[in-house]
Amino acid sequence: MAELKSALEIALEKSEHIKADKDLSKKLEKDKFINQIQGLVRRYIDQEINLKEITDKINKCEEYKLDVINAAIETLASTITLTEENKEAIEAITLLNKNAKQIIKNINNLREEFLRQVALEHKKITQIKISELKRRGIFGSSVLPNVEYSEEWKSFFSSVENEYNEKLASIKKALLITQL
Repeated sequence: MAELKSALEIALEKSEHIKADKDLSKKLEKDKFINQIQGLVRRYIDQEINLKEITDKINKCEEYKLDVINAAIETLASTITLTEENKEAIEAITLLNKNAKQIIKNINNLREEFLRQVALEHKKITQIKISELKRRGIFGSSVLPNVEYSEEWKSFFSSVENEYNEKLASIKKALLITQL
């Protein structure tokens, strides 16, 4: 015989669906805010909007503020490279994460170390290429080898860039906020 359900059991079953709908609705709302902030951050990096528009949007989503700030920081951090100054991204990250100053300093130090190592190797390979050209009878003040297209340079740069990008990725992870 079919089991009869109490009114309480029936109400609980219906409320589970309502709760699931509310959870889904909250997740969709959070995702919407995150997508909007990521779009604003990209527009900021492209210098189409100012930083105030990002902070205004963040302040409108109080319930998901930590997630939205971290989404903005992740998007900003993804634009940081070893070969660029990254001024806009660093300025915005410093505003969004008040504790990021030391991390930003670590990123800048890593960038400087990378650029210094690249410049030294470029100079070294340039001297080697000039010597090779002299041995072949090609020399003079206007003779400058195109080092960037040499296999030695490509190999060196690829290797050192990968090494430093791994270090940079590790540092970037520390930019996220765990609590407000």
